[in-house]
Amino acid sequence: MNESGLTQETIDSFRPGYTGEGKRGLVDYLNGKGYLDDVIIEAGLAKKNDEDGIEDTFQNRVIIPVIDDENRVIGFSGRSVDDECMSKYLNTRKNVVFDSSSNVFGLDHAKNSSANYMILCEGYMDVMALHQAGYDMAVKPLGLEFTTEHANLIKKYKQDVIIAYDNDKYGRNAASVVKDILDKEGLRGIQIDLSPYSDPLEYITKAGKTAFEGLLKTVTS
Repeated sequence: MNESGLTQETIDSFRPGYTGEGKRGLVDYLNGKGYLDDVIIEAGLAKKNDEDGIEDTFQNRVIIPVIDDENRVIGFSGRSVDDECMSKYLNTRKNVVFDSSSNVFGLDHAKNSSANYMILCEGYMDVMALHQAGYDMAVKPLGLEFTTEHANLIKKYKQDVIIAYDNDKYGRNAASVVKDILDKEGLRGIQIDLSPYSDPLEYITKAGKTAFEGLLKTVTS
């Protein structure tokens, strides 16, 4: 995390961690605390394996806690540190307290922002980097697609949403879909062009805060 450019203050604020490479580190810890296997599985922290036992859901991953707008930890997203892993990101599966289609990462911070808009990003690192640069209104929808549930959750706090999705074909197409959903739900979706950079993280890292501030002013003034 430090190598990615995040300061210790930002890391402390978002509280990422690491699971380790073992298969039962968390399971054994929770068993030792008195939690039964069925409860650990239901919480999405473990899964059954081929040996008729259970193992940790998240293995050898950087773990990012997902905190809802009521400041409760409701799930986790794990990013593999193995570049050859097929699943780069792995989220807590849907359960009674966690549903990726209706939760937004970073909202626990952004809901209190003095800005009159939110910045919607695709990546966790984008959100954390923008917060570090002073843009505490940055958030990321969980799941693979932006939903009406995401839109209505944001609507509880802000009406304007700047869409800062990745500067590639997929990101631009997804941003158009997001704008349509936002507009349909009564919010104002505003797309920005991050060219020549690939995402908000690269933009803020290479162009700097002054340039990013100028970009925002072109759509908020």
